Amino acid sequence: MSIRSSTGRSQHRNAQVAATQAVSQALSGLDAPPLLVVLFAGIGYDQGQLARSAQDACPGIPLVGCSGEGGICTGWSEESPFWVVAMALGGQGVTVRNGLIAGLRADCRIAGGRLRQAAVKGGEKALFLFPDGLGVNVTRLYEGLGHLDIPVLGGMAADDWFAERRSWQYCDGMAVNDAVAWFSLSGEVHVASASHHGCRQLHGEAMVTKARENLLQEIDGAPVMEFLKDCALTRNHGAFEGTALNIALFYQLPGLKTRQVTHVVLPSAGNVLDHVRVQPELPTGTRIWLARRDPSSISEDIEVLADSLARGLEGRVPRALLHFDCAGRGRVMFSQDQLLRNLNRLHQAIPATPPWAGFYSYGELAPHGQGNGYNNYSAVLASLSDP
Repeated sequence: MSIRSSTGRSQHRNAQVAATQAVSQALSGLDAPPLLVVLFAGIGYDQGQLARSAQDACPGIPLVGCSGEGGICTGWSEESPFWVVAMALGGQGVTVRNGLIAGLRADCRIAGGRLRQAAVKGGEKALFLFPDGLGVNVTRLYEGLGHLDIPVLGGMAADDWFAERRSWQYCDGMAVNDAVAWFSLSGEVHVASASHHGCRQLHGEAMVTKARENLLQEIDGAPVMEFLKDCALTRNHGAFEGTALNIALFYQLPGLKTRQVTHVVLPSAGNVLDHVRVQPELPTGTRIWLARRDPSSISEDIEVLADSLARGLEGRVPRALLHFDCAGRGRVMFSQDQLLRNLNRLHQAIPATPPWAGFYSYGELAPHGQGNGYNNYSAVLASLSDP
């Protein structure tokens, strides 16, 4: 067996104690020092203290990760501001590299180019990214990163929606904003992934007729807010304000055959209501379909997600599983009991139930058949197994 992994978690409210507990627990499950520790944590901690304490608990071992709206571990989910999840990864014949690229808000395209120079050396099996979910333009980041023949996986670093609106990226004892933390895997490892959304289409095909960068301004020639309100009122038979959080768009970029899904960020109160914000950029001519998050679809399609991962495994046994799930599929949609029932069903559907760690994110990264892409209101699973 080449791939080994173990997880740890803590809900202690002291940053030093929580980080030490989670990382030490993860390390204790391995019989040799790991190659990497992946760390996810809640926004309630002193983030600098958290990252330093996590690194102190695994001296000399590369560390990477980010803050999340909530944490996920085997049989466990937590969406308070105080939680830490750690995964220790080891293995013979496996090479791990990690790093941090700053400056997303200044120019995501330039940051993407710097990311490619730092992370892509040849021979990688996968690249994992944890960008600042409040400052990244995914389209520009991917333009700078360029085409890659390996899967790009991960999730957008998040806060808890109510704090100071900052997400954090971790790397080797540091916690920063406005960056993308990353790690790559190469050597004796097989990476399989699967993604699935939980949205239901509400409206027939429409087209983006005016857009600027990642701001949608007109759909089918109508102001975007007018279009969304008309469709929401017609299809949902209720007030637009009551459905806004659940609005999604299926989109099909020009030249592509598959549809992805994204959320819609409405303007803040008091701002001009002439646009909505989306990730990635949806240029004029993009085909779209109005949709909404649907709890029944999320619950009913758990086995669909597991079956998709099984096809990628091709009979291999997963030795580690990283889980990136949309914050909009957590406590804002399900009770804690239902969340745990769904997670346990997913765990039981994956062969051998490997050590499992992840977080609730502000956007999910995964391949989509025609290259690497971005989704929202989705779940992404990435398994690591022996070749």
